[in-house]
Amino acid sequence: MHTRLSAAFSREAEQAAARYAIGVLASEHRTASGTSSEAKILETDRGRYVLRRLSGTAQARREYRISEALQGQDVCPEILRTRGGERWFEIEEICYNVQRFIEPAAGGAEVADHAELGSVAGKLHAGLRSETTDGQPDRFDLERKWQAFLSSGTKPILQDPLILRLEEQVQLCLSEREELTDRTCIHGDLGKWNLIFGSRGVRIIDFGEARLGDRHFDLAALLTSTTDALEDRAVQYLSAYIEGYSRYADGFDASALARHIRSWNVRGAVALLEHTGINERSARYAARMLEQSESWAQRLRF
Repeated sequence: MHTRLSAAFSREAEQAAARYAIGVLASEHRTASGTSSEAKILETDRGRYVLRRLSGTAQARREYRISEALQGQDVCPEILRTRGGERWFEIEEICYNVQRFIEPAAGGAEVADHAELGSVAGKLHAGLRSETTDGQPDRFDLERKWQAFLSSGTKPILQDPLILRLEEQVQLCLSEREELTDRTCIHGDLGKWNLIFGSRGVRIIDFGEARLGDRHFDLAALLTSTTDALEDRAVQYLSAYIEGYSRYADGFDASALARHIRSWNVRGAVALLEHTGINERSARYAARMLEQSESWAQRLRF
């Protein structure tokens, strides 16, 4: 039997409380964590939970399968089943799931321990070794993004030195794609923004971009979003990162990581320029991304 909830709660929060064994709602508020879905924290008399709005049944199915494959590995939050055993629920064809809340570290600290970052990535990839996906395409495919950028009204400045340098890097990344043949299930957007620095360690969230790809793409995203290649201790951080990863997953390749760092940073630069246009700030960011790629390649001796 369920207590009727206050009109102060959203419809989806009320439905979650009715469908899941999570207790009676006390409050709800939005969270900024994750990038592929809207999320709310639900506080009940039994604890805290995360209610997420998903893009559709494909994402709901994919995320549950990944959560199940990683259960007990201390990698990501557990996705709960409803009282009736469903993996998600729908309201007017909009899909939602409910996850356990990860208690943040004391003081909200987001300090990167590189051995731990490498370890959680290693556990992720080891756990997903046998997992398949539904063939989701890469939404940020570099070739498509570059063509969109070239069509965005930038033609008068195509001779700009930065754009020429960027085009050279784009073509290099595209030519290397055939060499990157390690295709397994990856997170697809493993930046710092999809990490929770919890009281019991780092956890990975938001598998909305999960797809088949090279594991070094995830490693590149995680490393470059948490570490500056120009830091004095960058080599020490990199060594701890690789060591942590290799405790749980095999097949690490320094040259593949260097190529994927370049691909990740070039994609980021192109996406930003397409979105904001070329101005002093975006040009500075793009130049820095290219510089970071070169520095990481040197650190990796590639």
